[in-house]
Amino acid sequence: MADLKDIMEDNDFTIHLETLDSVGNQLSRSEIESILTAGGVTIPLTRDVSFIVSTGDNKYFSITYLESIDKYAYEKLTGV
Repeated sequence: MADLKDIMEDNDFTIHLETLDSVGNQLSRSEIESILTAGGVTIPLTRDVSFIVSTGDNKYFSITYLESIDKYAYEKLTGV
């Protein structure tokens, strides 16, 4: 089975990461990268990648890293 680090560095498809931390309705770059490193991902990312994050306070975010501009774009999702 592939290692999460290899999956995120070598592919562009949705991965689900979980954190027990509570976050606000907006994420900072440091919060996103903290969640990634806790999941075993090496920072900085080297290609475009998308992933879903669920938090300990039942919030969900769809996040995409855009390597060409070195930015994360995210959207808060509604869970039902």
